[in-house]
Amino acid sequence: MEINRFVMFFVLLSLSLSLYACSGNGSGDNNGNPDSGGNDGALTDGGDADGDADAAADGDADGDGDTDGDADGDGDTDASSDAGDGGFAFDGSTEVDGAAMSEGTGRNGLMGWMILNPPYLSGGTIDFLSFEWDYFMVHDESGQFTGSIGYLISNPRQALVTVSDLFVPQGGNVAVAGRFGTSMFSAEYINWGFDKFTPPPQAERSFNAADPGDAGTAYHATMTPVPAGGSDPQKLVLQGQIQHFAWDLTVTQDWPALSSSNKTFVPITGTDIGSLPLVSEVWTVNMVWPRTHIEGTITNRDTNETFTINAHGYRENSGGRWAFNTGGWDFATVSDKTAFVMWAWQTYHKKSTQLDYLDLGFIDNGAVKLVTFKAAAGEVGWKHDHWTFNTVARQCVPLDTVVIAQNADYRVEAQLTLGTNQVPILSTLTAATKTFVIVSQFPNVQGTIVRRSNNELVAAFQGQGGGEFANARQAASVTSMTDAQCNTWGATYSSPMP
Repeated sequence: MEINRFVMFFVLLSLSLSLYACSGNGSGDNNGNPDSGGNDGALTDGGDADGDADAAADGDADGDGDTDGDADGDGDTDASSDAGDGGFAFDGSTEVDGAAMSEGTGRNGLMGWMILNPPYLSGGTIDFLSFEWDYFMVHDESGQFTGSIGYLISNPRQALVTVSDLFVPQGGNVAVAGRFGTSMFSAEYINWGFDKFTPPPQAERSFNAADPGDAGTAYHATMTPVPAGGSDPQKLVLQGQIQHFAWDLTVTQDWPALSSSNKTFVPITGTDIGSLPLVSEVWTVNMVWPRTHIEGTITNRDTNETFTINAHGYRENSGGRWAFNTGGWDFATVSDKTAFVMWAWQTYHKKSTQLDYLDLGFIDNGAVKLVTFKAAAGEVGWKHDHWTFNTVARQCVPLDTVVIAQNADYRVEAQLTLGTNQVPILSTLTAATKTFVIVSQFPNVQGTIVRRSNNELVAAFQGQGGGEFANARQAASVTSMTDAQCNTWGATYSSPMP
């Protein structure tokens, strides 16, 4: 017991120091109750859809005082590519026969939540840091909605509640980010404490949270598993209503052949992710359904318009025990239904190397190829050439990304153009979330896969992608940074190219 107290002393000391370093105000609205805007610290409180302290939803996402879309400051608004030196010419997607992508049975996506099952059930010194998300990208084929919906469970065993209240808001959480049509991107975050949310049974992939109230005003979110039956695949039904968004969506796995490998698009656990002394932090990234099909409706509650959705997307179920505010992440995915390419890149800031990788699925001579490129092996590198200060995020954000991967057989190059296609997700619920920002991103992605033996183009791919850049915010006293300052700051978030 004395050892546990000793460990806890250093854990709390480290956590306190990290919070103090990141924030000028360690106190917070950490009671889990909705704020006056009704969405518990959301970016969109009081109708401020883009979070910049007005209610005009003006979409000044780059914080430069205009809405002209010249996010990279190069004098044009064409979102074209000053992305960097990927070094390839892109002439459009390769058309291939992708029938092989539909073979197989896919992966079980209805398993219970990780942190509700062994080894997490045994508790532990930092059990209060347990959290897990189930994250869904939604890219409507006709462009009516592009965004993401994330469900999150935190501290399900209610360990050290007072300490846990400093970090991920306890109970059930939902974050939605996106845009309807060509409107500006907006985001919203809501938490339901344990008085409004009960963790599901150990073996069940479900979620049920609700505020009291009548059907027209109550905020709620559910996830309902539907087992496979006959010719019907497994499904997850996502439903919810919060201040600005309502949704009723059915998600299934697409391209089941992506799940045929025991090395690619499989759960990857990092044990080198943490910064706390004397304890073992752990995080598992599980791209459980790399490409999904989504049908249903999404409602813009600001305009009362409901859109019928026929979309593709991506599902990721990741979780563990981790003081997230001491690190962060940078990731993006895209899939191209013409070229039959699935591209998914993951990196985690600071110490981690185990979770820096690219998973790739594609067709080569009619056969499905599944390949993983590891940064630790020198097989994948990345950089963001252009950055700008986002006043809402109170942090520099990348405007573009170059990712290059290479092994003995293939070279893969991808350019991601972001510009203003990103929006911060913020919460004031805890001391940690006040000093941290998740920037939800929706890049345009273009890429190529080349056979190294003869420089033959195997595939060219493009599409509407999704991803996030998450990090500690600048101190509250920092209200602006020049692009040059941001470029210097952002140079850290890169890795040598192969």
